[in-house]
Amino acid sequence: VQQVANRLQYRIPGSEVVRLGATATPTSVATTTDNGTANVRVLEWVGYDIDGWRGDGSSVAPTWSGFIDVNATMSLASDNLSTPSSTVARINDTIAALSPKRAAGTWNGNNLGLFFVNDSNFNVATGFGWAGGTVFSDQTHTVHPVNAAANDILTASAGNFTGQNIYEFYKLSWTAYALVHNATSGELRLYYDYRPWLGEIYTAGSSAVLMQNVDTFRFRTAGDAIKVQVCIRDDKLFNTGAFSICKEKTVF
Repeated sequence: VQQVANRLQYRIPGSEVVRLGATATPTSVATTTDNGTANVRVLEWVGYDIDGWRGDGSSVAPTWSGFIDVNATMSLASDNLSTPSSTVARINDTIAALSPKRAAGTWNGNNLGLFFVNDSNFNVATGFGWAGGTVFSDQTHTVHPVNAAANDILTASAGNFTGQNIYEFYKLSWTAYALVHNATSGELRLYYDYRPWLGEIYTAGSSAVLMQNVDTFRFRTAGDAIKVQVCIRDDKLFNTGAFSICKEKTVF
């Protein structure tokens, strides 16, 4: 539960979706009333790069500051964003240390996801690419695909920002996350290292088993908070028959 909470606290608010299986249609967590009764239940969200924001360890400056200088951006080419106090050239170094796919050279660290904090063009159904099969070719969606350019410049990896609203504060992401519970096997698995805004689904990412013998995986929303419950079951514990232990945590 703590491993789940550690990642959920750095989610892009509103990016959370649920689905009943790998190919099922995703729905916003905010509109979900069924809380975990299917054989395979999936909770997905986009997480921002908290490690890069904190700094790369070799300098005080973060790899991305989360701040856009709007006036300076207006003087640049239409596909560039000025993000002062950033060391964007080191973004890929941080990602390579955390991403098995990046470390193996299967992707080059481009097409990062940028999210403007105050963007009113927020669409959880179509703005993130959760449905799969869609590679964003412009900057008109909730997520803006960008590359790490030199110094303190992020550049659009597709299209440009002409006609788009540019906001001062942003978050940067290189991966989404998926929690998948298989009630038959009792396995709760975490998937990461995939980018839905490039048409990737969670099965294309890396994964690790968080817990076995999981009898129940449920979650419920209350405003911006998510409550997660995990129960493990052992039919032989203490030789008393079925026995379950549950843990809950609320993540804001």
